[in-house]
Amino acid sequence: MTKKQKNILMWVGIIILIIITTPWFGTLYERIIGRELSPGFWGPSNPEYIDGFFMSSFLFLTLLFSLFKKGYRQLLIILGIFVLLDVVLGGWWQGLLIDLGLALVAWVLAQAILLISKAVK
Repeated sequence: MTKKQKNILMWVGIIILIIITTPWFGTLYERIIGRELSPGFWGPSNPEYIDGFFMSSFLFLTLLFSLFKKGYRQLLIILGIFVLLDVVLGGWWQGLLIDLGLALVAWVLAQAILLISKAVK
C-alpha cells in the first residue's frame, strides 16, 4: 500500500468514524456533565452534537494519526484548531478536559495496539 493510499484511507476512516459516533458521544457528554445544553440562536436541533463532534474528533484523530504513524506536529496543529473552535463556540472547561482526556486515552490505546502488533510479527 502506497503512502498516498494510506493517507486517503486514514482520512476516510476518520471522517466516517466521527460522523457515525457523534450522536453517541453527544449523549455520553450529557450524561457526564449532567445538564441540558441550550441550542443557542444558530445551534442545531440537537446541541449535544457539537460536543459529541469534538469528543469523537479528538478520539479518532489521535487514534488513527498514532496508528498510521503520522507526524505528531500535524496532529497537534489539528487538535489546536479544534480547541480554539471549542473555546470560540463557548466550550466549558469540563468539555475541554474530557476532549483532552479522550486524546490521551486514544494515544495510549494506539501505543498498545502498535506494541501488540509488533510482538505478533
